[in-house]
Amino acid sequence: MEMTIGKIRPSPTNPRRVFNGIDELAESIKAQGILQELLVRPIEHDEYEVEIVFGERRFRAAKAAGLTFVPVQVRNMGDKEAHELQMIENVQREDLTLLEEADGYQALVDRHGYTVDQIVERTGKTRATVYARLKLASLTKDAREALESGRMVASTALLVARVPMALQARALKLVARDGEPRSAREAMDA
Repeated sequence: MEMTIGKIRPSPTNPRRVFNGIDELAESIKAQGILQELLVRPIEHDEYEVEIVFGERRFRAAKAAGLTFVPVQVRNMGDKEAHELQMIENVQREDLTLLEEADGYQALVDRHGYTVDQIVERTGKTRATVYARLKLASLTKDAREALESGRMVASTALLVARVPMALQARALKLVARDGEPRSAREAMDA
């Protein structure tokens, strides 16, 4: 089924916040069309009819390509199921950032009462990975920026996340730096 772009809205619960390669995908869409439909769910909203469950990158590229209609699969689902599908679809992709993954897992816990074991079961990730990502979700804004900018590596960010939030700024000053970031081992010695 095809639907007009103006009746589709992106999901506020999509864990992905960075959408790379939109221009390239838009060029591909101009040449080949959209090869995989978007999964959407009906919503009650004045302006929109459906919300994207997954396929937001294709949606953005279709808009950039000037399309008016996009292929969609409409499926009735509640917030919990939609959020779970978003996480499962996104964590299987390699370009999801650590913090996007961390925030997605934290949202499953906070909004829907998921346990670590339920996240492990549904995503196929290990318990250690899920626990580590959930810990990263507790980083302060400055620590998040250091991780995202490359001033701090993931293993060091995990050490900083284990420090109480009130002390993270101090810990960050010791371990994050421009140029070559400190390893977790170097950070422990700092």
